[in-house]
Amino acid sequence: MEKKRKQFRPKDVRTVRYDKKTKLWIPNRKRLFLYWYKFLQHALKDDQRTVNMSKYSGWGSKETILTEKFDRWWTDNWIQLFGYAEAKKPKFALSTNRPKSDAIRYALLIWENQHRGNNYEIGLWLEKKELRTRYSVKTIEDVIRIQPILEGKNYKRNLKSDDSRRTITDNESRNWKTNKVVIGGKSDHKDDEDPELYLARISKYQIQSVISRYKRDANKILDNVCNGQFP
Repeated sequence: MEKKRKQFRPKDVRTVRYDKKTKLWIPNRKRLFLYWYKFLQHALKDDQRTVNMSKYSGWGSKETILTEKFDRWWTDNWIQLFGYAEAKKPKFALSTNRPKSDAIRYALLIWENQHRGNNYEIGLWLEKKELRTRYSVKTIEDVIRIQPILEGKNYKRNLKSDDSRRTITDNESRNWKTNKVVIGGKSDHKDDEDPELYLARISKYQIQSVISRYKRDANKILDNVCNGQFP
């Protein structure tokens, strides 16, 4: 079994934003600027998007950004672009003081792995990948356990994309033999439908919904990056 990588969780996050040698701060943890850099690379490669490079003065040319590894680029540019002294401001900073780093990372991973199949298949791949080296995807972990039930079975019907009943809730218990999943306040369970198959169907829909949301987030981030904003 592959050993999970130990997660780095500093007691004081400020310590990873301060460089003792230069006595400069960066506004956020380094990994968030890695995500910004990667999203910028994807935006530059996208034929449907145009990046306003005037918003990235000092970052280098398009060719440099597309070809240079982040760590090398960071070493050469972080002081000028993101470093700042106490009580000062950096040249570049994120558009929010509370970025959701995991959500940004998932959006990036999903954008880079759309070739792995439909939203459900991408969701299963993402969960398995994260479990190997990190931890479960919170928005998927509660429904991923039902995946084996899907093997070799067909659904009564799938919820259509234009179905107005979106919200999935379960305020009762996890005894799916006696409790029904509620969607938009109405039960979608049919009396003649096997409860486990019903749960599998709804679980699949929920995973698809999660991945679809991260795809929308990725598109929004890419649009923002084209205008010099992140996320």
